[in-house]
Amino acid sequence: MSLIQDVDRAISTAAMQHLRFTVAGRNVTPAIYQPVRDKIADNTITARRAGPAGVCGVYRFGPNRFDLGFTAVDGDPFRAALVVHESTHAAFDYIAQPMPVKVSEALAYIAQALYFYHSNRQAIEESDELTLSEPLNTAYAVSEPARSEAHTFTDEELAPLYAAIDADSHYHGRGDDDEGIDGIE
Repeated sequence: MSLIQDVDRAISTAAMQHLRFTVAGRNVTPAIYQPVRDKIADNTITARRAGPAGVCGVYRFGPNRFDLGFTAVDGDPFRAALVVHESTHAAFDYIAQPMPVKVSEALAYIAQALYFYHSNRQAIEESDELTLSEPLNTAYAVSEPARSEAHTFTDEELAPLYAAIDADSHYHGRGDDDEGIDGIE
């Protein structure tokens, strides 16, 4: 199976049905991922192994491409959740809805956290220990109200996540910058 097929499979799981939330007026629902799957199917969106090895990646707006630190998802829950994060960026690229970096990342991290929770719920509930890196760890805590029903996050609820995003070297000082979304044709 190719990497892009793994991406498609990850965003086609039952856990995706639990993604229903709003950040700064932008809605995440299972439906926003269908155009991503369609663009994967027609080869408009591609994927490749690029960058540092590991559970890391980026969705590149210009070439409409996932650059991931692995060659296969292989059922790894952390890799699958990362794919959901990057697919959230792709979904908003398709919608062509400009937004600041902090909003884009909050949407993606909350989607990643919710997917991780719902795809691993039993293991998480049976364990006393869950170790996640930042800002995902903060997104996991912030996402709690959206685990059982649709939720519109307030600025107050998002403040810790925005702070965690700003503290990350990838985003520091860029929170209010335009994300660079350019649309998918």
